[in-house]
Amino acid sequence: MMIVIEILLLLTTIFPLFHMIDALLGNKTKQINTNKHLGFSILIPCFNESVCVKKSVDSLLNIDYKNYEVIYINDGSVDDTLAKLKSILDLKLIKEGFGVQYYKSNIYENVFCINKPNTGKGLSLNIGLKYCKKDIIVTLDADSMLNPDCLKIMNSAFSEADVVAAGGAVHIMQAKKSDYFKKLNPLKRLLVGIQAVDYLKGFFIYKLSLSKQKALAIISGAFGVFRKDILLEVGGFRKSLGEDIDITIKIQKHIIGTDKKILFLPQAGCYTECPESINDLFKQRVRWQKGFLDCVIYYAKFLFNTYFKNTLSFYLVIEAFLVGYFSCLLPMLSLVYLCFNYSISIITIIGIYSIISVIFNIFYSLIAYITASRSKFPYKNKFIFAILLDIFVFRFFLLFVYLYGTIAYLINKTEWHKANRSILLAKKEEKYER
Repeated sequence: MMIVIEILLLLTTIFPLFHMIDALLGNKTKQINTNKHLGFSILIPCFNESVCVKKSVDSLLNIDYKNYEVIYINDGSVDDTLAKLKSILDLKLIKEGFGVQYYKSNIYENVFCINKPNTGKGLSLNIGLKYCKKDIIVTLDADSMLNPDCLKIMNSAFSEADVVAAGGAVHIMQAKKSDYFKKLNPLKRLLVGIQAVDYLKGFFIYKLSLSKQKALAIISGAFGVFRKDILLEVGGFRKSLGEDIDITIKIQKHIIGTDKKILFLPQAGCYTECPESINDLFKQRVRWQKGFLDCVIYYAKFLFNTYFKNTLSFYLVIEAFLVGYFSCLLPMLSLVYLCFNYSISIITIIGIYSIISVIFNIFYSLIAYITASRSKFPYKNKFIFAILLDIFVFRFFLLFVYLYGTIAYLINKTEWHKANRSILLAKKEEKYER
C-alpha cells in the first residue's frame, strides 16, 4: 500500500513538471498563409442573457473577417432575451415549425436567431447545426467576446484538412478592463486575480501540453471551433453537465487511428466573465467537477480499456482522475497520519514536501506567464501578487470543491447554477436542469 502511495506522490510532481517543460518548448502549430476564406457559423445558445446580448452582438460584428454568420439560439429564456434580440437586430420571422422559430436580421445580413423551448446548451447547439450554412462551427457562450482576429487564426489552422477541431485561449474579461477592475472592492480584485492566474496555468501550460500530446480532453465551451461534418459524424452534442468535455472526448475517440487532430491555438483569444463572489465561484467549480465526472463515467469503458493505448485515456485516467483525486486527499491524509503518528521525522518529511510544493507551484505560475507572453496576453505582470494567494488559498479551496463536487454529483446529477453576471454584463442567477 505504501508503495502505491509513494508512486502516486511521485506522479503528482512528475506530471506537472512534464507539462511545464512541454509548454516551455513551445507550440508546434504554425500559422499558415492561405488564400482560403473558409465559412464560419458562430452559434451562441442563450438562456436568460438579456443584458449580455447587446455586448455580444457588438463584439461579433467587430470581427475582422468576412465569410461568417452568427446564429443566436434563444433556449427558452424566461426573461426578455428574445425581445432584446428583436430590438437590436430587427428580426424578421422566415421559418416556423415544431415549436421553433427562425429569424433573420433586417439590419445585418449575416445575423440570425432561433427561438425554441428550453432543452439545455448541448441540444440547442444541435438545433443550430440544422440551420447553419457554413462548414466550420464556432460555439460561444453568450458572455464570450472574441478578439477581432480570431477567425483569421482559425481559418489558417482549418486550412489543413486534417484539423477537425480547435480551441483558443480564454482570458478573464474583468482583468482586461482596467477601469472596471480598479473599481472592484479588494476581495473581488483578489478573486479576479486568482482566477486570471488559474486560467493562465490551465490554458498556457496544461492545455498547451495536452494538445501537443494529442490528449486535449476539453475544448472550452466559452470558445470552441469544429468542422461541421465531424460534429455530424459523431452525432452532435449530448445533453450533459459538461457538453464541452463530452464533445471533445467523443471526437477524440472518433479520430483514433487517423491523421486527424484537435488543436489548441493560444493566439486565438477570447474573453469571458469570471465569478466575483466566493459563492458564485464555488458553484461554478462544483458544476465543472460534476461535468468532468459525468463524462468520465459515461466514457468509462472506453477510457479504462485504452489508458495504455492512447494518450487521451492515459492522461484522463491516470493524471486527471487517479492522481487528481489522490492530490485532493493527500493534505487530509497527511493531517490524519500526523494525529496518530506524531514524530519529528514525520513532521520533517511533510514540512520538506510542503516547502518543495510551494516553490514548485511558484515556478509553475511563472512559467505560465512566460508561455502566455508568446501570445496576445492582455494583462502582463498585472497579477503576480495573486500567485501566492493561488498557492496558499486557492489550491485548498479547489481541493474542497473537487471533493464536494463529487459528492454533489452522486446526490444530484442534473441541477446546476447559472453564474451571476458582474456589472459588466448582468446580475442574475438561475437554477437550470440540463
